[in-house]
Amino acid sequence: KQFEEFLLSLHLPIVCIGNQVSDSITTVQVNEMEATIEAVELILSKGYQRIIFVCPPLEVQKEQNIYVHEQRLLGFQTAVKKYPELIASVLGKQNYLSAVEQEIQNCSDKKIAFLCSGDSYALDIMRWASQKGLSVPKDFGLMGFDDINVLEFISPKLTTVSTNLEGVAKTAVSELIQQIESKEYCPKSIFLNYKILDRETL
Repeated sequence: KQFEEFLLSLHLPIVCIGNQVSDSITTVQVNEMEATIEAVELILSKGYQRIIFVCPPLEVQKEQNIYVHEQRLLGFQTAVKKYPELIASVLGKQNYLSAVEQEIQNCSDKKIAFLCSGDSYALDIMRWASQKGLSVPKDFGLMGFDDINVLEFISPKLTTVSTNLEGVAKTAVSELIQQIESKEYCPKSIFLNYKILDRETL
């Protein structure tokens, strides 16, 4: 509420990207919840029986604005409710690799996949797995979020969600220009398309 009041007090053109601060401020984003639901459904379609949602920012939820990750968590929780036979849990600590190892050890009889709320967490898990002599997706499945640029250099190719950063940025700039040029501008909540990129880690 205070942040909303501060932004509105500036009386400047403002667009928020990926964070719904206020109905009085234009927001450009993708539907993070819907994207996560679709990600879970892709993982299930590959025959996985256990899905772990890796979301380290949850540990600082009370101190920082982690709206995007919270939306992805809600999507995960919504998706798994549809499948009562699915074994699902959340890793919400910054030090998550030891928990990942524990989950793999405890799940030798189930096909397990990790859905990460950011590609960087998935890459950390891939690096850890390589050090442990494990192979993705042979030993476990892995999926990230955001389709960061470095992924083009990574093998195997990480399955992830493209959150359309370029489209979001272009739209945000367009909305700013409209605010500057028009006195009749009304705030909007704009949702752009995301894309599930089914690659090699599931």
